[in-house]
Amino acid sequence: MTVIDDTAQAKPRHKVRALTINQPTEPRTVPVAPSELSILQQAVERGATGEDLKNMLDLYERLEDRKARRAFDDAMAQVQSEMPTIIKTKLVSLGGSKTYAYEDLDSVVRTIRPVMHKYGLAHRWRTEDVGDQIKVTCIITGHGHREENSMQAPPDTGPGRNPLQARGSTIAYLERYTIKAALGLSAAVDDDGRGGHPDRGGSDENNIITEQQLKEIIELIENGESDADLICSAMVPPITNLKEMNQRQFKKVKERLLKKIAQMDQPL
Repeated sequence: MTVIDDTAQAKPRHKVRALTINQPTEPRTVPVAPSELSILQQAVERGATGEDLKNMLDLYERLEDRKARRAFDDAMAQVQSEMPTIIKTKLVSLGGSKTYAYEDLDSVVRTIRPVMHKYGLAHRWRTEDVGDQIKVTCIITGHGHREENSMQAPPDTGPGRNPLQARGSTIAYLERYTIKAALGLSAAVDDDGRGGHPDRGGSDENNIITEQQLKEIIELIENGESDADLICSAMVPPITNLKEMNQRQFKKVKERLLKKIAQMDQPL
């Protein structure tokens, strides 16, 4: 009897992989805020009258305005919480012992613009003539809302100014104050005598004058009937205001002013 070995002739088995069939999924719908037109269409389909449509549209606009105002207020709160202090670095002598410090418009704009843009706010000005005065309006916009702040004043007809310069002086002044009022900002006097920069150590060229030295040089300028702006521009290197004066410059200016005052005190 012949015995046949079936196992030797058995065919190799192959693994069967399970096939995963992706079932079609319904497209995800993104909620879209209803527009004015869609609201009106839905109202018409429900049999709303003309007066009903007007009331519904007014309600929708009030809700949108409230939403925009809330977003605007939130942005303003963030801006004010992160706004750096605006420093008064410009010094003006009024003659005698009277002086005052102020911040120029360029410094204000360079300080506020990055923070405003970060939170979606922007500013611009509108200028118009109101009788013999100039009216400047600062407009803050963002998030679908806007606020305005206006001031007006006559042209600044100071000594040596032509009519165009007088207008420009007033406009710059009003732009500076309206933007500060619109943002609820104030400026601080740079009372450390260093223009916002700490002493870097080393030579006199690196060390800025102290507050006491600043007061001393201002007093000498007034007593010597000198011009602070001319002194600043004559510095090597030039400076934009007295608070940027270093120790080397201070010594030279002080020496020249003392000599000038001494000559003024000599009898004719």
